[in-house]
Amino acid sequence: VRVTDGALKGIDYAKRLREWRTRLRDIRSLAGTPNERQADAANEKTDFSELSATFQIANGVATSKDLAMKAPLVRLSGAGAIDIGNDRVDYTVEASLVNTLTGQGGKERTQAGVEVTVPVRVVGPLAQPQYEVLWAKAAGGALKGALDVLTKPPQPGENPDPAKALRDRFKGLFK
Repeated sequence: VRVTDGALKGIDYAKRLREWRTRLRDIRSLAGTPNERQADAANEKTDFSELSATFQIANGVATSKDLAMKAPLVRLSGAGAIDIGNDRVDYTVEASLVNTLTGQGGKERTQAGVEVTVPVRVVGPLAQPQYEVLWAKAAGGALKGALDVLTKPPQPGENPDPAKALRDRFKGLFK
């Protein structure tokens, strides 16, 4: 499936990622934070310029491992299943706030200066799914990113100061 110039109704990922980014600033507080579920918001949507996925359908269940969506400031990737016969969805998406306004034809998430990635589980009836933020995975991903920066040797011409490299990588995510 490949769709251009559309919208995902029920959630504004760019708005939510800005809110979640604020919560991620204090990773220590997330250690015991339970996952949160929010209902589908009828007045919210995420406009996108490109969405694609490959589905395998068996016994009325469509599964995919390669969902990709490009929108200004947001990239989504994900995997999961849609049970057509039972009108249910169970999908986990990695929502990333990126440093580009370009959607279709824009840089991929790994090239676009990802600031924060938040895993979100979309579950429930197709008409009114719920969105569950997976806080432990979000915090773990942020910490892994920090470790990657600290263990990566500096490139020629780069400042070898790991603290500066860490600040540059997360651009204000941590205080």
